[in-house]
Amino acid sequence: YFARVYGVRQLIKAFLQNIECQCQIVNLGAGMDTAFWTLKDEDLLPSKYFEVDFPGIVTRKLHSIK
Repeated sequence: YFARVYGVRQLIKAFLQNIECQCQIVNLGAGMDTAFWTLKDEDLLPSKYFEVDFPGIVTRKLHSIK
């Protein structure tokens, strides 16, 4: 699990660091992923960032964030 999360984050970071246009990321099946917060902390957020998951998972994540 750690290797997958780390690998995906490295790919996202490399992509965002090497583009010169506005882009968006759609994270399907986001679960409890914290990539948004990592990108925000590193000042790498794209112009739009969407997370999509089942309503129960999204509710749980929103509760944790609040």
